[in-house]
Amino acid sequence: MSRPKAPPPKTGLDAEPLCVRRIVHRLMSGETLMKQHRLTGTNDKITEYRWLPSSRSCARSSAERAIASGYVMPTSGGLFGDDNAQTYGVRP
Repeated sequence: MSRPKAPPPKTGLDAEPLCVRRIVHRLMSGETLMKQHRLTGTNDKITEYRWLPSSRSCARSSAERAIASGYVMPTSGGLFGDDNAQTYGVRP
């Protein structure tokens, strides 16, 4: 009895988690990912990610995972360089 062949290993973007692939596809369709900081009532700093132009929210963990993957990069440096960027797009 023969065993079924295992599918070939995923490579490139296909190897990334679904949340990263969705973010990359939205960026490829022309949207921009924006990082913003806000203070709570107790002066705690919260980092949020939003889509432009819709201003809909993006899960922080998903956005940070996509940025860490290397498929999402800063579109312009922040005040103190790319580590402080506020807008992100897909890697060319």
